[in-house]
Amino acid sequence: TKTYQLENLSELTGVKIYRDNELIETIATTEVGASMSFTDTNVESVLHTYKLVPYNTAGDGIYREYTEFVGTDVPSFVNNINYTTNVDEVTITWGAPTASLNGGWFNADELKYNVYRGTYKIATDITETTITDKVNEYKAYEYTIEPSTSAGKGTSTSIRIAFGPAVELPYENQMETDDRAYELMVIDNDRNGITWEYSDGYQGYVYSTTMAGGQVGDDYLVLPHMELTKGKKYQVRFYYYTGNYGADMYEKLQLLVGKSQKPEDLKTVVKEFNFLADYAHGGQWYEVYTEYLATEDGLFNFAFKCTTDEEIGFIVLSWLEVREVGALEAEAYGVSGQVETYVGTEAEYTVNVRNIGSSDIPSATVKLLNYDGKVLSELPIENLLVDEH
Repeated sequence: TKTYQLENLSELTGVKIYRDNELIETIATTEVGASMSFTDTNVESVLHTYKLVPYNTAGDGIYREYTEFVGTDVPSFVNNINYTTNVDEVTITWGAPTASLNGGWFNADELKYNVYRGTYKIATDITETTITDKVNEYKAYEYTIEPSTSAGKGTSTSIRIAFGPAVELPYENQMETDDRAYELMVIDNDRNGITWEYSDGYQGYVYSTTMAGGQVGDDYLVLPHMELTKGKKYQVRFYYYTGNYGADMYEKLQLLVGKSQKPEDLKTVVKEFNFLADYAHGGQWYEVYTEYLATEDGLFNFAFKCTTDEEIGFIVLSWLEVREVGALEAEAYGVSGQVETYVGTEAEYTVNVRNIGSSDIPSATVKLLNYDGKVLSELPIENLLVDEH
């Protein structure tokens, strides 16, 4: 109805219609401002761009362009994926797609799903929105859910789940690869998106109290299932690294144990670590270990929970080990004495020893070694009682 100069249009010859830059129809008309319509038939079901170009004897006018999906669309992704594990079994549930991939219409009544564990298809064209799977090895498995209709496959969605039978002890995890690191289960129990995150750089899991805005959430880093025996002692050993902002500002950590990977079952506190390196001592790796005496037989999970209550920095957990402590097992856990010694002179050293086993040790020998393993001195000890230093 208007010209380039926004004046009333006095002449119109017709309208050219393009699909994806190809001229598919020319409609002749001389009636300025009249309503027009056009139906495009036998069109491939994909996104198409239509362009309408009015023209007269002076040439082509200003075009209008529209992009629409023509035909039946495929579904988008599934929603609200959840799962529950029971040792070597997992049940996964999801919600059906509520939209199409390209914004067109899709037939929700035709929805079916393919489900994969890794590259192996464990379900084909199922109509249910749940599946149960069983494995024979504990590790992190990637499950992919692929919706489809008769129009084709929709958008796939994947989730990584760590589960399986109990691991054998001793269990050691250096987190040197993604596959090893993801054997540990991260639970963001308060669902605020701020939780333990694996770092390739540190080869460990990072928890940032800065990202948490000073409010540490309900977040767990859970180890695999382990078979424990009543009356036996188990040692948990790990390395940690901190980056804090000030002196006397310490990271705090709990080591928990429970009879499942669920937060509500991880209630027994094995150890509280309340003074993990402050600013003056951060920036390096520290080794920490503690023992747990099993009070009953069964499958158990150890877990870490950051309990720092200030916005002070971050903590990293890396290389960890869980092992059964022998019935007769002593440990030297510290040595002090002269840093420099001289040939022909005596030097005195103090070695801290403790009985970490489950039985009294009637006799043992403490040996002082040099850097290449040569025995410099040895001292017998007798009657080292359980937990005695």
